[in-house]
Amino acid sequence: MIKLLTVFTFLLSIVAPIQSFVPAVCSRPVQRNSVDSSTAIFYFDDISRRRSSPNSSSIWTPSILDQIHFASSPCTSTPKVPDYGKEKLEQLQKSLFGYDAATARQLTAIEVQAVIQRWLDSVNFDSEFFTLSSDHRSSRNVKVCNGESVIECLSDVWDSIDDSRAKFQTTRSKGKSRSNSYKNDMSSHIELIIFPLCPDMYNYKIVQRTIQELRECYQYCSSFGKEYVVSAFHPNFNNEPRMLSPIRHSPFPCIGLHTRRRTESEEIGPLNEMLTMNSIIHDNIDGNASNKMETVDHERKSLESIFNTEAVTGSYNDATVESIAVDEEVLYFVEQTQHWMTQQCKNENNSALRYCDSIGDRWSVTSSRLEETIYREVWKTILEVLKVKKLQDQKREALDASAILIASNFSLYNAQRFKRIAVSINKSLRNAKCDISMELFHPEFVGQNDAASYFRRSPFPTLQIVICSTTV
Repeated sequence: MIKLLTVFTFLLSIVAPIQSFVPAVCSRPVQRNSVDSSTAIFYFDDISRRRSSPNSSSIWTPSILDQIHFASSPCTSTPKVPDYGKEKLEQLQKSLFGYDAATARQLTAIEVQAVIQRWLDSVNFDSEFFTLSSDHRSSRNVKVCNGESVIECLSDVWDSIDDSRAKFQTTRSKGKSRSNSYKNDMSSHIELIIFPLCPDMYNYKIVQRTIQELRECYQYCSSFGKEYVVSAFHPNFNNEPRMLSPIRHSPFPCIGLHTRRRTESEEIGPLNEMLTMNSIIHDNIDGNASNKMETVDHERKSLESIFNTEAVTGSYNDATVESIAVDEEVLYFVEQTQHWMTQQCKNENNSALRYCDSIGDRWSVTSSRLEETIYREVWKTILEVLKVKKLQDQKREALDASAILIASNFSLYNAQRFKRIAVSINKSLRNAKCDISMELFHPEFVGQNDAASYFRRSPFPTLQIVICSTTV
């Protein structure tokens, strides 16, 4: 009996501290205004007994749990935290898949440039893209194009191409009088032309085709394709994962205009055999060979000009052109061409000038002898015709629209050289599904039909850009 009492006393000494245990403060429910004050003082183990109590004034339900805030101290009502789920999802999609024309339209040009700069820094672009040891002094420029069509984008690209040609000529002339280190300043330069607002440019196939069309113009240009080339940067570059080529997967569609990198070949898929061979030759020649090729090309053009001098129309030769004052030359070329058109339009069989009545005051003249500038001026004239036609459509006027570009000093004695440029531009227009046609006139024009060729022999190389009302 004494032993039993001793055991019982021992057990009581153990159980007593457990019964006196007090729950932590964090488990104490904090009273809310909408909850009965008597409910707030119960612990979890007392709630079940409270619920079964017949004298309970409030019944415990799951809805009461939503009204109780568990905290270490009483608190007041907290404001609702805003939900940024939609914004976070959009930002995640932009990070993973890039932008599109709709989301890019919400950004300003400065914001687009900031996105591009962050991408360039994140992929370590300068050291990755220019891998030559001599290219350590790299430079870059970012240009945002506001064009919403492929035609507008091409016009901006040729603006940059012609500007780059002028920069390289300036650098070359300064480099002759200075050390070779100055020439290296331009050997690692790139200009990124961004197209955030053009929906078609987000289609990588269209960008790939555009790059191919530009590279086909290498053989017609003096500097483009020899000193600087084009490359594509795209959110879906080569339709491959970004991890395979991070420096090519840009947030927006881009065309990079940069110095030729002699350590690697051109990226866009196979061109025709001739262009491929030209690319291989240019990729493997050194600087001295490149200068020799330019010298040979210049001499060939000079000899070609001398050889064909007697064939050109006598009243419109270089001596006549050079004797005209600069402020009067535009008016002179326009008047001479207008007079020639007026005389030719009297012949009913002349179908080459059937759109001469749609020109209006849209006459422009370029005195450049360089192919890059001719390309630039032609694309600028094409945009002018498109703008005029757009205004006519808004007014519901079914009229033809055209514009004239006179190249007063370009390829006066070589009609084929002028024609090749027109054909390459016409190919881009067809691929862009643009209903624009071109009429070509040249002093030495020779076609399959001698009679029809006579009607196209204008005083100066001339292009007429035409868009018809029946095809719009």
